[in-house]
Amino acid sequence: MGHSPHGMLAYGYDLGGGEAGWNIGNTQESGRLDLSWHFDEYDDFVEHAEKRLLERIAGFAETDWTAAGYRQRRDAAQDLVGVEFTAHGDIQEPSYALTAHVTIASWEHPEHLRPADLEQRRCTENWDERLATALNILELTPTQQHPAWLLMTSG
Repeated sequence: MGHSPHGMLAYGYDLGGGEAGWNIGNTQESGRLDLSWHFDEYDDFVEHAEKRLLERIAGFAETDWTAAGYRQRRDAAQDLVGVEFTAHGDIQEPSYALTAHVTIASWEHPEHLRPADLEQRRCTENWDERLATALNILELTPTQQHPAWLLMTSG
């Protein structure tokens, strides 16, 4: 069973990862991340980073995903966080972007975009501020100096 390719237009930071290595300044000489809260290179960085953002920004620290209403509470907390990790590139060894917005177009369904509308949302929804807050909490220093529109593929 194959994967259908899709394109993504996202606003944020390309953090890298996977085969290409990290696009983050705070890495060790070996290429491993050098963060006070992430200790094991074999642990899932994205899972731990998402948990840290949920706790620090939204005050969400629940771990019992079987509890009644867990999914709704987690989704509400994720909305407060306002950013997400978007995987791109190779499915087996993905790279990641920290994004405040993502538009996905599948190969059979193109997306129609209005750049002026996206720019207005960027300003009114404080995407730059949300991204800066997340980078600060995660102690990340991307090599990309400012958030930008990223055109990525996956699949």
